[in-house]
Amino acid sequence: MDYSGNGAISTWIYYCGIKPKGTGVDFILRIIRLRYLLDSTHSTMSYLILPIAEELIPSFRETADAIFRESRMFSFFEAPPLEQFKQFVQGTIRNEEPQFVAVSGDAVIGWCDILIKPRPAQRHSGVLGVGVLSAYRRQGVGMALLEATVSAARKKGLTRIELYVRTDNENARRLYEKFGFVVEGLLRKHILIDGTYRDSYIMSAVSE
Repeated sequence: MDYSGNGAISTWIYYCGIKPKGTGVDFILRIIRLRYLLDSTHSTMSYLILPIAEELIPSFRETADAIFRESRMFSFFEAPPLEQFKQFVQGTIRNEEPQFVAVSGDAVIGWCDILIKPRPAQRHSGVLGVGVLSAYRRQGVGMALLEATVSAARKKGLTRIELYVRTDNENARRLYEKFGFVVEGLLRKHILIDGTYRDSYIMSAVSE
């Protein structure tokens, strides 16, 4: 299935009533369709921001694996095996957790999700994660993913969204600040990468 389009540089925002498969719950999701002209090739690159679906899981897993191996910004160094990854994504679908992917042609090129905390006293909050393949960065994909996912989380009633970002990842921190995230604290020696400890900020966006 080809989810992309073609044509001139434009942005379309659709407000669609979607009934997620297997959930039986209706809600409104913002699907953002963005087209960019790549200066280096003078060709048109299109992608869609879509809620995750079962048929996209294998491509999602490949993309997550590539990002984990390349970026060294995550707690994972590689994606779990496909069957384990599939069970995880099926769980997010079943639990109606906000999880969106950017799709170009038949391939997932990025994702964003907000995983709701499981304990009863924290069900109003979730932890955000986002990743985009290196070839598609700095083209608005991450911003589009964040816009769709944070919007869906607010519609679902989440009033606190948290994330972790390494202190040396200034571009990501500035992007999160555009969505209302603020630094709450410093996590020293938060992760260990290639024998070197890295500090992280914990950031949050809180709504009424």
